[in-house]
Amino acid sequence: LGRNQPTRVVLDSYLELIRDHMDPNCEASYKMLEDGLPVILYHLGTVEFREDLEDFLKDRPAITLVDASKLPSKGDDTKATTIQGGSLQTFAIQATPAATSILPQLVVQNLHSRGIHHIMVEGGAATALSFLRAGVVDRAIIVKASLQFQ
Repeated sequence: LGRNQPTRVVLDSYLELIRDHMDPNCEASYKMLEDGLPVILYHLGTVEFREDLEDFLKDRPAITLVDASKLPSKGDDTKATTIQGGSLQTFAIQATPAATSILPQLVVQNLHSRGIHHIMVEGGAATALSFLRAGVVDRAIIVKASLQFQ
């Protein structure tokens, strides 16, 4: 490609993209999981297929999984793990009850700690609204697509 590519950041509460991509009976295939470019995938906690997931990630070092239910608040020093390219890494977490949604403010904080200071959010109305309500939007450009799903 010859030039730096942006890191793709995906909010997928239940790791449905990877689960579908790994399922031989599912027609879904996601290029971003195979092209070797950086992907940070935020999810919510329990991974039922952890062993298969670790095997899948061994050959994909550009994919980083982050348990968004345990993202740190500022000043917290509790520890947890994240999976990056099949290897476990330790990072600070906040010890809280199980999260039911991925909080944009904690994702933005986590991205900032990784040196990512500018993000573009793409998604549906719920995603856009969650970032607006969290107060983490500097500028909004709204594009309405005339695509209808059947």
